[in-house]
Amino acid sequence: MQSVFETKLIGVNDPAWQSAIAMALTGECLWGEAVAAQVEALTNLVRKQGMRMDFLVGAYRGDRFHTAVLAIEAPGGTAILYTSPAADTSEDRHAAIAALTEVRKLAASRGLVLLQSLVSAGDRKRLELLNAAGFKFLAELVYMSRPARLPNDRCSQDDRLQYISYTPERESLFCDALSESYVNSLDCPGLTGIREMSDVLKGHAATGVFEPANWLVAQLDGQPVGVLLMARAIQGAAMEVVYIGSSHRFRQKGIGTALMARAVQQARSLAVERITLAVDSTNQPARRLYKRWGFVDTYRRQAWIAVVK
Repeated sequence: MQSVFETKLIGVNDPAWQSAIAMALTGECLWGEAVAAQVEALTNLVRKQGMRMDFLVGAYRGDRFHTAVLAIEAPGGTAILYTSPAADTSEDRHAAIAALTEVRKLAASRGLVLLQSLVSAGDRKRLELLNAAGFKFLAELVYMSRPARLPNDRCSQDDRLQYISYTPERESLFCDALSESYVNSLDCPGLTGIREMSDVLKGHAATGVFEPANWLVAQLDGQPVGVLLMARAIQGAAMEVVYIGSSHRFRQKGIGTALMARAVQQARSLAVERITLAVDSTNQPARRLYKRWGFVDTYRRQAWIAVVK
């Protein structure tokens, strides 16, 4: 039955564009003031982050529009997918699979390497659709948060370490530090080796407000032993720990604690109210570290990916 659906890119001038993007974002084809405001806010965010949102695929049978998938393309060869909620009928299920499959087919021609979708664990139907369209489960992500200031913080500087901030001339240093932290990592190990480290850095730079001073490599005796990438939130007085990791050669030597102390110091210096991060639910050492620093769970999402070939 899947073959009877026609799939196509839907441009902004297509008569179906409003219905399609409304369906991808809200699950309903209806266009109104609330949807228009949501689309405008997303469009502004995408532009600020140097992303694109013109990758919109719809599935049709004849003249009838069924469903749509929106892929937000980010620097570094990745795209985040917005998919319509799984329909109750077999027909709409096949339409959704057709749209997801078409996105996978078109992704390579758009320079993409990795497609990602974040879904609530309770959204069983959507998870089944991703699986049917060839996506693979990557990890359950635990989103955590804490106030920027807590009375029991111990943010003393580790005198062993020297911190180097980011400049374009130091990109290779940051790539090396990332590579070192990826070895035997417990945090989303399924991502290792999929993209070049330079592309990984580009993707991280598209998270929040990128400021070079908030990207740091920790060095010990001239060797990179850890990396801390932070970004202020686009909206709200928060700062995100986009990535934190220590070299596999220096784990269990206090580097993670030193990086967390530096992260809290950095957030305080910018007078934000909260610090946020996300971690693989199976990464127990990292979760224990974050809990010692006052982070609490806020919500969870399953991450599903498809590698573009």
